[in-house]
Amino acid sequence: MDMILEDVSEPVKKEFLSRVLSPIQTEKELLETLKCYLANDQSLKKTAFDLHIHINTLHYRLKQMKELTDIDPKSVKGSTLFYLALSLLE
Repeated sequence: MDMILEDVSEPVKKEFLSRVLSPIQTEKELLETLKCYLANDQSLKKTAFDLHIHINTLHYRLKQMKELTDIDPKSVKGSTLFYLALSLLE
């Protein structure tokens, strides 16, 4: 995947990041939750444990992400979009 991401031009990266992350980019708590959720292979239990939050709080945050971005982090497509966007940020 690194090879593919390296081949993407800066304007395309910026546009992609804008489309995927701009609604939550200033929401530090949501971004941290998203990173942890994806790092834990979408395990709700492990993510809630690692973040020291109740699982209902995690569900609420994931719902907020979906409402703000119109991308469902629980879906394969959504998690892929978010994973790629976070990879481009690094």
